[in-house]
Amino acid sequence: MHFRVRFAGAFVALCVTTAAVAQSPLDELRSAPDRDKLATWIQGRVQTIVTSGATAGQAALELRSEFNGPDPFRAMYAQILLEQTRARLRETRGPAAARLLAAAAGLGEGAAAELTPLLSEALAHPDAGARAAAAAGLRSLRARLAPGGPAFGTAVAALRKAGRTEASHGALKAIYLALDYSDAGAAPAEPRVLAEALADILDARAARLDANSPLWDSADPAGLRALLAVRAHLDDAGRKKAALAAGRMLRHAAAHYISGARPLIDVKDDAGAILVTARDAAENVIEDADRALRELLDAPTGPNVANGMKRGRREEVRDEFNRWNELLRTAAGSDVGALP
Repeated sequence: MHFRVRFAGAFVALCVTTAAVAQSPLDELRSAPDRDKLATWIQGRVQTIVTSGATAGQAALELRSEFNGPDPFRAMYAQILLEQTRARLRETRGPAAARLLAAAAGLGEGAAAELTPLLSEALAHPDAGARAAAAAGLRSLRARLAPGGPAFGTAVAALRKAGRTEASHGALKAIYLALDYSDAGAAPAEPRVLAEALADILDARAARLDANSPLWDSADPAGLRALLAVRAHLDDAGRKKAALAAGRMLRHAAAHYISGARPLIDVKDDAGAILVTARDAAENVIEDADRALRELLDAPTGPNVANGMKRGRREEVRDEFNRWNELLRTAAGSDVGALP
């Protein structure tokens, strides 16, 4: 019995000692904020994130876990971290830039007002990885941005501008996902702004495809799906613009699928990674663009290119697309060119 009591007492003492050792290094600053000391502590973690990939994750975790306490402390913390991040981004390239942005975004929705300008600016960073990280950061803030206001407007405008010219598959998909509020946990107060931004990006992307830039990837279906979630908020001109963009994407994908030197319809699973990726991407575009046209043109029983694709029938893919082309001429005032 005495042993049990002594053991219990020792265990309690150990817990108290462990708790003391685990005390936050910033507890003193939370009650008496000192900007210089806090800046020095944050700078050490930022430096680790930039220079040491092996320990960057731990440094980012520390930055995120220490962002708590009284409002004045949190405000100072966010301001210092974002100032240092912005300054380091000017000279940081490669994976370190993406790590910096991901660490800053780790502050979360509680710092949405401060994070939004930084992440929006970073969409113009020279490195695609950093641009993707910036878009992913804005995606993580959607629930806080959804009610609308200046931060929402800043984010959507920056995503719209970046998406129109983005050439990186990963960064473009991240931009589309940042504009997709269908799973944000909060309905956007300004869905029309999202719909117009997505229609504009898809239109620009379709123009790139028209200029013979295949860029086969899985990004554009994400944009088409995001658009359909807010399609009801497009005006007539926006609906026609989006439908023509979907039609041009569908034409491009269908043409590569059934014709050319190596039609993608003939690619088997053992053909090699590049060809299989191109085939799968074309099939995804066909399926999502097909659906987009049905919904944008209010034609639930309209042509179905995807069915011909799934049955492996070249002529059916061509004929069904050409039926869409005729419908586009009637409903949108222009066609996108028939497939021969």
